[in-house]
Amino acid sequence: MLITYVLHVDDKPGVLNRVSSLVRRRDYNIESLTVGHTAEAGVSRITLVVDANPEAAHRIEANLYKLVHVLRVENLTEVPAVYRHLALIKVAASVDTRTQIMQLADVFRGRVVDVAPDSLMIEITGTDGRLSLSTFGSEPVLLETPQGPETFDLPNPTHIQQPLIQSLVNALRGQGQCPSTGETAARTSCVMDAVLDDYYGGRDDAFWNRPATWPGRK
Repeated sequence: MLITYVLHVDDKPGVLNRVSSLVRRRDYNIESLTVGHTAEAGVSRITLVVDANPEAAHRIEANLYKLVHVLRVENLTEVPAVYRHLALIKVAASVDTRTQIMQLADVFRGRVVDVAPDSLMIEITGTDGRLSLSTFGSEPVLLETPQGPETFDLPNPTHIQQPLIQSLVNALRGQGQCPSTGETAARTSCVMDAVLDDYYGGRDDAFWNRPATWPGRK
């Protein structure tokens, strides 16, 4: 069971280490640990989530109070509270795919917080959930939350490889430089073979049954 504590502590060096060490010494696993300032000068707020049984909750709270710099401990496990998780996801994005990625992020209430020439940084917040999607098929995206499952039918982007192919054609014509070289292409091919090995493991042709000494296999 996950036990959530909110600690108000003195804003001094080493306090966070003492709190985490206390939990570790008692053989409890810390699921989440965040620290921030409060409205009171010199006081910090620690939100601590511990995987422990309900009987241990009071013992952990009592031990936290033994630390000199701990001012107050609150157990929010049984108290109505708002829980939100934060994720920052960096996604490769070209000029041609950027709009589609931003539209997809908007479907899941994500927010673009940084834009680079070849990538986007997306911020997404929410409660516990699970996102499932098909890598090679066209099945709908499945979002599972405590409120129930929800599906999104999102078409695959069209011509996603066209910008790279065009840059290769331009390089062969002497009109530019392709970012992908033979070396990077071989490395990517080896990585993709290793990733897809489980997916295509049932195939019996010579390529997928090549010797294990081949660079793309372990």
